[in-house]
Amino acid sequence: ITIDPVPSATDDYLRVFALGGALGLLLHQRGQLVLHASAVAIHGRAVAFLGCSGEGKSTTAAALHARGHAMLADDMVALDLNAPAPLLAPGYPRLKVWPAVADVLQLDMADLHEFNADDERRDWRSADAYSSAPLALHRIYVLEEAEDGAEASIEPLGAQNAFASLLQFPYAVGLLGNSGSTPAYFRQCIALASQVPVFRISRPRRLADLPQIAAMIDAHIASGSPANGFR
Repeated sequence: ITIDPVPSATDDYLRVFALGGALGLLLHQRGQLVLHASAVAIHGRAVAFLGCSGEGKSTTAAALHARGHAMLADDMVALDLNAPAPLLAPGYPRLKVWPAVADVLQLDMADLHEFNADDERRDWRSADAYSSAPLALHRIYVLEEAEDGAEASIEPLGAQNAFASLLQFPYAVGLLGNSGSTPAYFRQCIALASQVPVFRISRPRRLADLPQIAAMIDAHIASGSPANGFR
Protein backbone atom coordinates (compact mmCIF):
# COMPACT_ATOMS: atom_id res chain seq x y z
CA ILE A 1 0.00 0.00 0.00
CA THR A 2 1.48 3.35 -1.07
CA ILE A 3 0.36 6.43 0.86
CA ASP A 4 0.84 9.99 -0.39
CA PRO A 5 -0.58 12.14 2.42
CA VAL A 6 -1.39 15.83 2.36
CA PRO A 7 0.82 17.87 4.75
CA SER A 8 -1.95 18.30 7.32
CA ALA A 9 -2.70 14.57 7.67
CA THR A 10 -1.66 13.11 11.01
CA ASP A 11 -0.30 9.61 11.49
CA ASP A 12 -3.34 8.63 13.55
CA TYR A 13 -5.71 9.86 10.84
CA LEU A 14 -3.82 8.00 8.11
CA ARG A 15 -3.74 4.87 10.22
CA VAL A 16 -7.55 4.76 10.28
CA PHE A 17 -7.72 4.47 6.49
CA ALA A 18 -4.61 2.36 5.95
CA LEU A 19 -5.73 -0.27 8.46
CA GLY A 20 -9.37 0.00 7.41
CA GLY A 21 -10.55 0.37 3.85
CA ALA A 22 -7.12 0.11 2.22
CA LEU A 23 -6.15 -3.08 4.03
CA GLY A 24 -9.62 -4.55 3.50
CA LEU A 25 -9.37 -3.93 -0.23
CA LEU A 26 -5.90 -5.49 -0.35
CA LEU A 27 -7.07 -8.62 1.48
CA HIS A 28 -10.07 -8.85 -0.85
CA GLN A 29 -7.73 -8.71 -3.84
CA ARG A 30 -5.73 -11.56 -2.29
CA GLY A 31 -8.80 -13.79 -2.27
CA GLN A 32 -9.71 -13.48 1.42
CA LEU A 33 -13.34 -13.28 2.49
CA VAL A 34 -13.44 -9.88 4.22
CA LEU A 35 -16.47 -9.22 6.40
CA HIS A 36 -17.74 -6.25 8.41
CA ALA A 37 -17.28 -7.91 11.78
CA SER A 38 -15.36 -8.08 15.02
CA ALA A 39 -13.96 -11.23 16.59
CA VAL A 40 -12.67 -12.66 19.86
CA ALA A 41 -10.83 -15.84 20.82
CA ILE A 42 -12.83 -18.14 23.09
CA HIS A 43 -11.30 -21.42 24.25
CA GLY A 44 -8.76 -21.37 21.44
CA ARG A 45 -11.25 -20.76 18.63
CA ALA A 46 -12.50 -17.64 16.87
CA VAL A 47 -15.99 -16.26 17.35
CA ALA A 48 -17.15 -13.47 15.00
CA PHE A 49 -19.86 -10.83 15.40
CA LEU A 50 -21.47 -9.35 12.29
CA GLY A 51 -23.77 -6.36 12.03
CA CYS A 52 -24.48 -3.04 10.41
CA SER A 53 -22.50 0.04 11.43
CA GLY A 54 -23.45 1.04 14.95
CA GLU A 55 -25.02 -2.33 15.77
CA GLY A 56 -22.50 -3.11 18.50
CA LYS A 57 -19.82 -5.36 17.01
CA SER A 58 -16.93 -3.63 18.77
CA THR A 59 -18.97 -3.19 21.95
CA THR A 60 -19.86 -6.89 22.09
CA ALA A 61 -16.24 -7.87 21.51
CA ALA A 62 -15.13 -5.47 24.25
CA ALA A 63 -17.68 -6.95 26.66
CA LEU A 64 -16.33 -10.44 26.02
CA HIS A 65 -12.78 -9.21 26.43
CA ALA A 66 -13.81 -7.84 29.82
CA ARG A 67 -14.71 -11.45 30.70
CA GLY A 68 -11.16 -12.56 29.95
CA HIS A 69 -11.27 -13.44 26.25
CA ALA A 70 -8.57 -12.19 23.88
CA MET A 71 -9.46 -9.88 21.01
CA LEU A 72 -8.87 -11.05 17.43
CA ALA A 73 -10.18 -8.31 15.14
CA ASP A 74 -12.24 -5.14 15.24
CA ASP A 75 -14.59 -3.97 12.49
CA MET A 76 -12.91 -6.07 9.80
CA VAL A 77 -12.49 -9.85 9.73
CA ALA A 78 -10.40 -11.60 7.07
CA LEU A 79 -11.00 -15.31 6.50
CA ASP A 80 -8.89 -17.84 4.62
CA LEU A 81 -11.36 -20.34 3.19
CA ASN A 82 -8.62 -22.45 1.60
CA ALA A 83 -7.54 -23.78 5.00
CA PRO A 84 -8.99 -27.10 6.24
CA ALA A 85 -11.40 -24.99 8.33
CA PRO A 86 -12.12 -21.26 7.81
CA LEU A 87 -9.16 -19.51 9.40
CA LEU A 88 -9.46 -16.04 10.94
CA ALA A 89 -6.30 -13.94 10.94
CA PRO A 90 -5.67 -11.62 13.92
CA GLY A 91 -6.10 -7.93 13.17
CA TYR A 92 -4.26 -4.82 14.27
CA PRO A 93 -4.36 -4.63 18.11
CA ARG A 94 -6.92 -1.88 18.53
CA LEU A 95 -10.59 -1.53 19.37
CA LYS A 96 -12.87 1.46 18.77
CA VAL A 97 -15.06 2.03 21.82
CA TRP A 98 -17.37 4.73 23.08
CA PRO A 99 -16.25 6.34 26.36
CA ALA A 100 -19.50 5.22 28.01
CA VAL A 101 -18.80 1.61 26.98
CA ALA A 102 -15.27 1.80 28.35
CA ASP A 103 -16.70 3.10 31.62
CA VAL A 104 -19.30 0.32 31.94
CA LEU A 105 -16.71 -2.36 31.15
CA GLN A 106 -14.07 -0.70 33.35
CA LEU A 107 -11.44 -0.62 30.62
CA ASP A 108 -8.18 1.07 31.54
CA MET A 109 -8.65 4.70 30.50
CA ALA A 110 -4.88 5.06 30.06
CA ASP A 111 -5.20 2.78 27.02
CA LEU A 112 -7.79 5.03 25.32
CA HIS A 113 -6.63 7.46 22.61
CA GLU A 114 -8.34 9.91 20.29
CA PHE A 115 -7.89 8.74 16.70
CA ASN A 116 -10.15 11.15 14.81
CA ALA A 117 -11.23 14.60 15.97
CA ASP A 118 -14.58 14.04 14.24
CA ASP A 119 -15.29 10.77 16.07
CA GLU A 120 -16.28 10.59 19.73
CA ARG A 121 -15.13 6.98 19.98
CA ARG A 122 -11.72 6.20 21.39
CA ASP A 123 -8.99 3.95 20.09
CA TRP A 124 -8.29 1.33 22.74
CA ARG A 125 -4.82 -0.09 22.18
CA SER A 126 -3.59 -3.00 24.21
CA ALA A 127 -1.38 -5.52 22.42
CA ASP A 128 -1.55 -7.85 25.42
CA ALA A 129 -5.31 -8.16 24.94
CA TYR A 130 -4.97 -9.55 21.40
CA SER A 131 -4.43 -13.10 20.22
CA SER A 132 -1.43 -13.17 17.87
CA ALA A 133 -2.19 -16.46 16.11
CA PRO A 134 -4.76 -17.26 13.39
CA LEU A 135 -7.62 -19.36 14.75
CA ALA A 136 -10.27 -21.59 13.21
CA LEU A 137 -13.65 -19.86 13.08
CA HIS A 138 -15.99 -21.66 15.47
CA ARG A 139 -19.17 -19.57 15.36
CA ILE A 140 -20.73 -16.48 13.83
CA TYR A 141 -23.29 -14.29 15.58
CA VAL A 142 -25.35 -11.71 13.67
CA LEU A 143 -26.31 -8.78 15.91
CA GLU A 144 -29.66 -7.01 15.82
CA GLU A 145 -31.67 -4.83 18.16
CA ALA A 146 -34.58 -6.47 19.95
CA GLU A 147 -38.10 -5.15 19.57
CA ASP A 148 -39.31 -2.83 22.31
CA GLY A 149 -39.77 -4.74 25.53
CA ALA A 150 -38.23 -7.96 24.24
CA GLU A 151 -35.53 -9.73 26.20
CA ALA A 152 -32.19 -10.82 24.79
CA SER A 153 -32.24 -14.07 22.85
CA ILE A 154 -30.06 -16.23 20.61
CA GLU A 155 -31.51 -18.33 17.81
CA PRO A 156 -29.88 -20.57 15.20
CA LEU A 157 -30.15 -19.67 11.53
CA GLY A 158 -30.79 -22.37 8.98
CA ALA A 159 -28.35 -22.70 6.10
CA GLN A 160 -30.38 -20.49 3.75
CA ASN A 161 -30.85 -17.69 6.28
CA ALA A 162 -27.22 -17.97 7.34
CA PHE A 163 -26.10 -17.51 3.74
CA ALA A 164 -28.46 -14.55 3.27
CA SER A 165 -27.13 -12.93 6.45
CA LEU A 166 -23.49 -13.33 5.41
CA LEU A 167 -24.23 -11.69 2.07
CA GLN A 168 -25.23 -8.48 3.86
CA PHE A 169 -21.87 -7.77 5.46
CA PRO A 170 -18.97 -7.48 3.00
CA TYR A 171 -16.35 -5.08 4.32
CA ALA A 172 -15.84 -1.70 2.59
CA VAL A 173 -18.51 -2.44 0.01
CA GLY A 174 -18.40 1.21 -1.08
CA LEU A 175 -14.77 0.78 -2.11
CA LEU A 176 -15.33 -2.59 -3.73
CA GLY A 177 -18.03 -1.40 -6.11
CA ASN A 178 -20.04 -4.44 -7.14
CA SER A 179 -17.57 -6.90 -5.60
CA GLY A 180 -19.98 -7.56 -2.77
CA SER A 181 -22.39 -9.20 -5.22
CA THR A 182 -20.01 -11.10 -7.50
CA PRO A 183 -20.23 -14.86 -8.06
CA ALA A 184 -16.93 -15.22 -6.18
CA TYR A 185 -18.34 -13.52 -3.09
CA PHE A 186 -21.50 -15.64 -3.33
CA ARG A 187 -19.38 -18.80 -3.44
CA GLN A 188 -17.35 -17.67 -0.44
CA CYS A 189 -20.50 -17.02 1.60
CA ILE A 190 -21.98 -20.39 0.60
CA ALA A 191 -18.77 -22.11 1.65
CA LEU A 192 -18.69 -20.30 4.98
CA ALA A 193 -22.37 -20.97 5.76
CA SER A 194 -21.81 -24.67 5.05
CA GLN A 195 -18.87 -24.93 7.45
CA VAL A 196 -19.58 -22.61 10.40
CA PRO A 197 -22.72 -22.34 12.57
CA VAL A 198 -24.48 -18.97 12.35
CA PHE A 199 -26.77 -17.52 15.02
CA ARG A 200 -28.79 -14.34 15.47
CA ILE A 201 -28.46 -12.37 18.70
CA SER A 202 -31.40 -10.08 19.40
CA ARG A 203 -30.90 -7.83 22.40
CA PRO A 204 -31.94 -4.47 23.89
CA ARG A 205 -29.51 -1.63 23.30
CA ARG A 206 -28.88 -0.85 26.95
CA LEU A 207 -25.31 -0.32 28.10
CA ALA A 208 -26.15 -1.63 31.56
CA ASP A 209 -27.01 -5.01 29.98
CA LEU A 210 -23.57 -5.48 28.39
CA PRO A 211 -22.10 -7.75 31.09
CA GLN A 212 -25.22 -9.94 31.04
CA ILE A 213 -25.20 -10.17 27.23
CA ALA A 214 -21.55 -11.22 27.26
CA ALA A 215 -22.32 -13.85 29.91
CA MET A 216 -25.22 -15.14 27.80
CA ILE A 217 -22.92 -15.53 24.77
CA ASP A 218 -20.32 -17.32 26.88
CA ALA A 219 -22.94 -19.73 28.20
CA HIS A 220 -24.35 -20.31 24.72
CA ILE A 221 -20.93 -21.26 23.36
CA ALA A 222 -20.23 -23.51 26.33
CA SER A 223 -23.56 -25.30 25.82
CA GLY A 224 -22.63 -26.36 22.29
CA SER A 225 -26.02 -25.29 20.91
CA PRO A 226 -26.30 -26.44 17.27
CA ALA A 227 -27.14 -24.42 14.17
CA ASN A 228 -27.01 -24.92 10.40
CA GLY A 229 -26.99 -28.66 11.09
CA PHE A 230 -23.71 -28.34 13.06
CA ARG A 231 -22.59 -28.98 16.58
